[in-house]
Amino acid sequence: MCEQVVSEYTELRRRHLRLCWDLVHAYRERAQIWCEPTDRGTEDGMKPSIKTAEQRASELKTELRMLCEQAEDLGKRFKVEQMAETYRLSEVEKDILIVLLIQDAGIFGSARGTSLTGAELLGLLFRDDFEILEARRLLYSDAPLRHNCLIVIDDYADSVLQSTFRVPEEKIRVLLEHDAKEV
Repeated sequence: MCEQVVSEYTELRRRHLRLCWDLVHAYRERAQIWCEPTDRGTEDGMKPSIKTAEQRASELKTELRMLCEQAEDLGKRFKVEQMAETYRLSEVEKDILIVLLIQDAGIFGSARGTSLTGAELLGLLFRDDFEILEARRLLYSDAPLRHNCLIVIDDYADSVLQSTFRVPEEKIRVLLEHDAKEV
């Protein structure tokens, strides 16, 4: 029985990581569409592709929540969820952690490799510059992500928006469950 639970959880963990990757990819697609000129031909001023990208991101978030419930039914929790609870992260802070975790693989071709500037990072999650300016507080040294060393500045600049961020290797190992250390 215990072996079956471990096997089921291992499969759920893999699916969870894949969905996280898909979510970050959806965020990138959505951000690219946001940068295009708005099509004023639709009733609400939103291009159908924006609605599709936002709907895809929302569906992925729902799938992630369902996977978390399945893991809990097995008596397990994904490490990202444990960290979010332990450090009292908001949904946006959890998304920042997920984006930087996936970015660590260098999949999305940032010029800096595995780091993203604060502006790039928040630009994936927020639609306009005002929202990015408001959200920059999430990257301050006294905010939960940095205060608890869940993310670190890789390259300091004059502002948090121009500084580059990454998840430290020890936290990546925990998030990916590559070692026995707990949160």
